[in-house]
Amino acid sequence: RCVMLFIFLSMLVIIVYYEETSGNTGFENFMDSQSYGVKFFFTALGVVLGYCMETVFRCVAIMSPYLKLRDRALPAQQSILLSPPTNAFYGLWSAYRQRHLYLAFLSFVTLLAELCLPVTLSHVPFSAVETYMTQVVCTWLSAAILALMSSTLLLSFFVRWPHMPVDPRTVAGAMFYVCDSWMLDSLEGMSVLDKPGRDWSVRSMRHRYGYGFINGMSGKSRIGVD
Repeated sequence: RCVMLFIFLSMLVIIVYYEETSGNTGFENFMDSQSYGVKFFFTALGVVLGYCMETVFRCVAIMSPYLKLRDRALPAQQSILLSPPTNAFYGLWSAYRQRHLYLAFLSFVTLLAELCLPVTLSHVPFSAVETYMTQVVCTWLSAAILALMSSTLLLSFFVRWPHMPVDPRTVAGAMFYVCDSWMLDSLEGMSVLDKPGRDWSVRSMRHRYGYGFINGMSGKSRIGVD
């Protein structure tokens, strides 16, 4: 996160410096060259920065249910029945269902980074075929998006993330947190049901689930979901 934050802030400083200064320097000559290369370079930078934001989003989206479960016990439809969002659009819906404000903000910023930033950054270098207003608007839009991306990463340092001894992004990691859990008894036989039937059966139990240290079926204390 620190490396990404440094990259975002550096890019923000570069485009603001370019917009607010002028002179016969190598940097200015490169930016004002009007060549295809400089526009391609900035477009590629926008794609890479958007991918970086997508990586942060995926990590937070996986950990979000565990974060909410650690804070309080939740019903099945807000916890174990939630599928991890695979994109920022679904992330907004998932954040609404989980009542998770940070995930919603992150999803929105990720959408801007993936869809808008490559376009706006490509118009930052000067071009004689574009109006001056287009260049100015795209430059400050890029700066605003980069500022939001930086703010998102800064906020992540103030979130008290749950202790995760195993990476939950893998199947083995997810199984680790339910292994030895008492809830496995109540879910026995549901693997043969279709998804709507399974979800209805789980919701009808009206159980609430939490994350933290539990006394498992073996009698040993361990961290998991129950």
